[in-house]
Amino acid sequence: MAEDLGVTAGRDTSAHVVGDDEAALLQDQQNVLGALLARHQRQGPERTRRVFRYVPFVIAQDPSALPEYEARCVSGDEADCGASSGPCPGPEEVEEWQRRHTQETRHLRYRRLFADYAVLEPVMGRPWSPGATGRTRGPGGRSSTV
Repeated sequence: MAEDLGVTAGRDTSAHVVGDDEAALLQDQQNVLGALLARHQRQGPERTRRVFRYVPFVIAQDPSALPEYEARCVSGDEADCGASSGPCPGPEEVEEWQRRHTQETRHLRYRRLFADYAVLEPVMGRPWSPGATGRTRGPGGRSSTV
């Protein structure tokens, strides 16, 4: 009676009935995976190493697009004010907007945003040549490497 309900040895077989062809295919797949695993385990770690070539790049600001500066007022007792300077071409305009907004509202806390586009450029010459360090100066003078 248990077999009639699709329950055999504690397993529910009613969800998917496997035909002979499908069972043979599954067995073949398991055999292939088992053989690949055994081969991988026999090779050991010394045969699984890969060599990757180092290609130095520098990260540079894209000269075809201007950076954007913006500030948003986050002052407020219960919720942020939310007033925004909008995108500006330079930090001076944003700072002036902050001064005016503070004069009008007495708000003192702002979130400043800076956005630009970056491009990765390959370093000319060999990676070991002088000057080909793959480093560039980012915002605040911090260096970055790719």
